[in-house]
Amino acid sequence: MCANLTESELALIQETKSCLSYQKDDTIFKEWSPGYGIYFLTSGKVKLSKLAQNGKETIIRLVKKGDLLGFLILHGNEKFTNTAKALEDSTVCYIPKDTFLTLLNTNSQLSTALFTLFSQELNRTEQSITNVQKTVKERIAETILFMYQIYGFESDNKTIDVSLKREEIGNIALTTLETTVRIIKDFERDGLIELKGKRIVILNMPKLIREANLDN
Repeated sequence: MCANLTESELALIQETKSCLSYQKDDTIFKEWSPGYGIYFLTSGKVKLSKLAQNGKETIIRLVKKGDLLGFLILHGNEKFTNTAKALEDSTVCYIPKDTFLTLLNTNSQLSTALFTLFSQELNRTEQSITNVQKTVKERIAETILFMYQIYGFESDNKTIDVSLKREEIGNIALTTLETTVRIIKDFERDGLIELKGKRIVILNMPKLIREANLDN
């Protein structure tokens, strides 16, 4: 989230924010817990998820350095609508709601950026509804591409720069661990990807895009 803040606005954040470090798998905030401010990810990677009635986790968003977390409380929500957990060692800065609203009133670029975030969140909700109509193989392929879109490649320009458990990939694609493992092995056998521990190496991007049914 980019915005050109004035020196006084940056100073205001510096005076009021509290930065905390979290280890991999630590919870930053929980779904339905009171939300009095928002979080800004300054290093690391975070996942946002919701729990279904059966207790199964659905990952709804992957967060990278420079992104906001918990910003939906600015839209009238008094509690967080999801759970945030660190995918790796991460640092987040907490900004009280009133402080952030003050910044919005004095910085039009920040207001525009926040509006864009709300629009993207709505688009993700609509997209998740559409994705249910896809085959499981299409959803797994799209999830791998989504991981690349958020975190990019490592220095080799082919290894996605994030480690997700197979279960977490399935929780994004809305399928089971067993199905996720089977389809990922199929993709590896067909030469689309290669596995490097928990990291995925993309070997054939055009074919992976076709498998995700994104080229129509």
